[in-house]
Amino acid sequence: MTNKRENLKQKLYELKKDDFKVSSKTNIRDLCFKMLAFVGDTDPVLRDEYIYEAFYYWLIIYDVIDHVTLKELCLKLSDEEHLFLNITSFSTDDVFMRSFSVLILSIMFNYQSKCSFLDEKEFDVLKNKVLRYVSNEKDVRGFIDNKGWAHSMAHGADALKEIVLCSQSTLNDHMDALNVLVVMLCNKKNVYTHKEDERMANVLVTIINRSLVSTHIIKDWLSDLVKRVDFSNDQLTYAISLNIRNFLYSFYFKNKNIILFDDSFVSLISILDHEK
Repeated sequence: MTNKRENLKQKLYELKKDDFKVSSKTNIRDLCFKMLAFVGDTDPVLRDEYIYEAFYYWLIIYDVIDHVTLKELCLKLSDEEHLFLNITSFSTDDVFMRSFSVLILSIMFNYQSKCSFLDEKEFDVLKNKVLRYVSNEKDVRGFIDNKGWAHSMAHGADALKEIVLCSQSTLNDHMDALNVLVVMLCNKKNVYTHKEDERMANVLVTIINRSLVSTHIIKDWLSDLVKRVDFSNDQLTYAISLNIRNFLYSFYFKNKNIILFDDSFVSLISILDHEK
């Protein structure tokens, strides 16, 4: 495995020097499947700068991965050895495999919004796996010394944003995404400290811009979220409250032009200033 890893790293190093351009002689399919084994490698250079970037360039910039291969990659990335690898574990290196699997899947959904390589059933299956993963991820660490970004919640939010951007996504999909956002904000034990709130806010903004969910429902969802804020209780409740407050601040201050921001929403934000 060590030789395979080092050979792959050297190959990707050479490709990165020319922005991952590939010749007609390059077996992209073979290279992609070799990369899958190391999607969650603890070396941040191999994982983040080589493998993730290679997938991005080959799919979004150059569009050189055929659709049959893409479907097979989606199946692998969303299986028990990648997206759900030891999903109940906490503070282990397996988080890198899960987190970077969902990050690469976010690229797949980005591509889906432009090229629709997945049919409706395939889209639904993959979408549901991502929703299940984000809801069940326990390890929400951001940056890990010597190993780089884990950032599972930020990567999960990126995938949610790309899902709701897809034209195939429905009203029910958008409601499901809102429900998962609540889980991300309220069912985790840690205070998010690496701008996860901003990535989650992008999901809400995208849902609003798609206009499938009514303004009335969005306002009710926001009001219900604010009702969960309570800084007077135990440490877990405090963490949840802080995550919600930071999320709402990110949503508001980055997107003040959204029509939702009438006096009622500003009042909700002002409530948070007094709940400290």
